[in-house]
Amino acid sequence: MSATSQRAINIVVRQPLTMVALAITISSVYGIHTWFSPSAIYSLLTIVLGIVVFLSWPLIYTKTEEFAKLMYDVSDTVTANSKEHLETLITELEALGSKQGLQQASQLQKKFDNLVDVLKRRLNVNETTYRRYAGMAEQVYLASLDNLNEASICLRSVSAIDSEELKKRMTELQGCESEKERQELEALNQRLGLLEDQNSRAASLLAQNETAMTLLDKTAGILADTKTEKGQASVDAETAMMELERIAKQTNKYAR
Repeated sequence: MSATSQRAINIVVRQPLTMVALAITISSVYGIHTWFSPSAIYSLLTIVLGIVVFLSWPLIYTKTEEFAKLMYDVSDTVTANSKEHLETLITELEALGSKQGLQQASQLQKKFDNLVDVLKRRLNVNETTYRRYAGMAEQVYLASLDNLNEASICLRSVSAIDSEELKKRMTELQGCESEKERQELEALNQRLGLLEDQNSRAASLLAQNETAMTLLDKTAGILADTKTEKGQASVDAETAMMELERIAKQTNKYAR
């Protein structure tokens, strides 16, 4: 299940009216059985009908303005915390010598802020469309931050391994005959494999971020070239935002 779906479910479940709808459904089914004592078939039909009625509530609620605000509203608190986290990441990536990661960390906030600014100019911030689009952009931003954090952890885990020294020592041990030297060579091989694996994973995470940041720029450009009507956006803009949502889901999944 995607992070977006989980967020939507959590919002619906925590909504007090969900409990009210459940209580009404259970009371209604119980009342029918108590008052009318229907046959087994009608009892089953009543239960099925109750389930259908209850499940229709989330479908109705997810179309409301309130749900859109809870689901997609860009949180100032989240953004502030993310900026603080980003500053920490910049320090870590600089210490680890990750030029690509450092570059992404310095650009990510700017690209997100730029897209939100374009959204504010093209759409009414109080409308559902704006909140949905801004929420998608925020998901990409936060997922990219997660990727940077994961990449930093990968690089940190092997930062004490000196590949040059490893390869030099492995070259010296080539053709060795003693059991002790063969064991040492095997240990060095494992250490080098660990270094390569973690570097490869970090590179993959950063590649995901490059795609995400390019899409943030592309979406901002599409929106800048698009004229919108009240509460609506063009097909091109909608397509771009759907692609943003897809990238956010993909990036979140990959970072786990």
